[in-house]
Amino acid sequence: MSGLRPDAPPSAPPDATNPYVYPAMPYPANMVYMPGGAVIPEHPDANMILVLGILGVLFLVPAPIALVMGARARKDCLGEQYASTGTLTAGYVLGIIGTVFLGIFVLAMIFFFVFILGMFSMFSNMPR
Repeated sequence: MSGLRPDAPPSAPPDATNPYVYPAMPYPANMVYMPGGAVIPEHPDANMILVLGILGVLFLVPAPIALVMGARARKDCLGEQYASTGTLTAGYVLGIIGTVFLGIFVLAMIFFFVFILGMFSMFSNMPR
């Protein structure tokens, strides 16, 4: 039996018999490790902002929500309570892009309906 001392009970795990072996500690999720050893957590809404930003580019409606939530989250990150990670920045930028596309789409729809109403009013005044 490799890794066990001869006086240890056979059912004991190797870590319990060796006082110099510590259990593996995984890195906590959503943490940013700074050069001085400081650990700053990622903003809790960063993943949701990224998902809303992606959906906003595809479907245009969630884009302003991602933009507003991203702006608030970036403001929270200025106080060094949270880290502004790439996830947060990507969601914020996608929210901006989706909001611009939404504005262009709304302007195109307004132009289209004004054009169609103008065509109907032009043809409705024609003599029969």
